[in-house]
Amino acid sequence: AGIAGMILCNEVANNGIRKIPITIEAAIEDFKDYHTGTTGQIRKCLTRSLDVASEAIMADLD
Repeated sequence: AGIAGMILCNEVANNGIRKIPITIEAAIEDFKDYHTGTTGQIRKCLTRSLDVASEAIMADLD
């Protein structure tokens, strides 16, 4: 049972190790999607802030 257990354990470990790159790849893709979404939101927010600021400056100039 000891040797069979070790072989089984090695198989499970090898299968787990083989799946690591797939898991990491999926995590990187998720992160890219999240980052893209976040960047878009930040850009919208900054654009809105700049619009408000420029309107305020124009109002001051008038």
